[in-house]
Amino acid sequence: MGGAELHSRRLAQELALQVPIEVARCCDEEARPTDLAFAYAEPRCVRDDDMLVHTIAPANSWKGGIRLLAEASKRSRIARGVYGHLARRLARSSFQNIADGATVAHAIYNGFTPGAQALQALGKPFVWTPLAHTTKPTGTAWSSPQFRALYRKADALIAMTDFEREWLIGQGASPSRVHVCPMAPLFAEDVPEPQRFRENHALGEDPFILFLGRTAQYKGYGTVLEATPRIWEQHPTARFVFAGPVTSEASALFSQHQDPRILVTGPLTDADKKSALAACSLVCVPSTEESLGVVYLEGWSFEKPVIAADIPALQSVIESGKDGLLIEPSTLAVANAVTELLGRPSWAAELGKNGARKVERQYNWASIADAHLKIYQSVI
Repeated sequence: MGGAELHSRRLAQELALQVPIEVARCCDEEARPTDLAFAYAEPRCVRDDDMLVHTIAPANSWKGGIRLLAEASKRSRIARGVYGHLARRLARSSFQNIADGATVAHAIYNGFTPGAQALQALGKPFVWTPLAHTTKPTGTAWSSPQFRALYRKADALIAMTDFEREWLIGQGASPSRVHVCPMAPLFAEDVPEPQRFRENHALGEDPFILFLGRTAQYKGYGTVLEATPRIWEQHPTARFVFAGPVTSEASALFSQHQDPRILVTGPLTDADKKSALAACSLVCVPSTEESLGVVYLEGWSFEKPVIAADIPALQSVIESGKDGLLIEPSTLAVANAVTELLGRPSWAAELGKNGARKVERQYNWASIADAHLKIYQSVI
């Protein structure tokens, strides 16, 4: 469901065209937070195309105890610390059963820190993609002592942008070990059907603004929602489509904005995502926490202008005024940016075309897989 998982899968598929790949995951459902889902996981192995995908899980004798700790960790920092220590130990044991033949261990972070720690402790050449959210308070999350230790121990670190590379070096990583290697847009082979998308959702020919992503607070869906009345003052026919998994918090907020010009689709199929991108007027996701922001690359792939929050990580990706707009993540700034793009369609089209050229040059899966293979060779 999440970007980290979807892009990890595509990267693994590309790598599997050239080398044997096996995947280990710490959870295979969305009902619980990723860091706690390990406690409830059941060991199993499935085949995904040419790859084996293993779900790591606690040993049976530990299941009752670690599940109690997982629940207690929601309320107690002490319990959370004990849970992390035990989860790391149990994850390492589970990894050991499947990693003996591996040449390189590569962890892509998606919320389960003990998993990365356990994989590093196996003694294999260790590559880590932390997908750092650099705006978190200093000393927490990606700048916590646990993470800083992993930055020093990793044989190679993969950053999404030049900014993230410099930030990781500032956290103690060796400059010679930090490589910039982004992800790329994810699309199915289906031919987009923008008119069908419009018809299916009764959008007519009105312009529509697309918010594409999980409705987590930091993604900025609420800011877009609150900006709608200001935008309608100048563009009363503008529609707003919110596409992606909907949290309970988001459902409550959407219920307060009952207007037929607001459409909440929930998650889209790959085919519908392409069709929505092809049909929309612009992509607006004023997220304040991103390591790369693949949603903007996806918008550019369909020559759409993008609006994003003006944060350091995205300053490495988007050239404001050339291929998108970087703005303060506020209601007024979102309203002004959307209004300006809708009011200047030729300029908006130019931004989208410039973005499409950037994606073609810098963000394609074949070259990204080759870059990863070179990094693996360097640590071997």
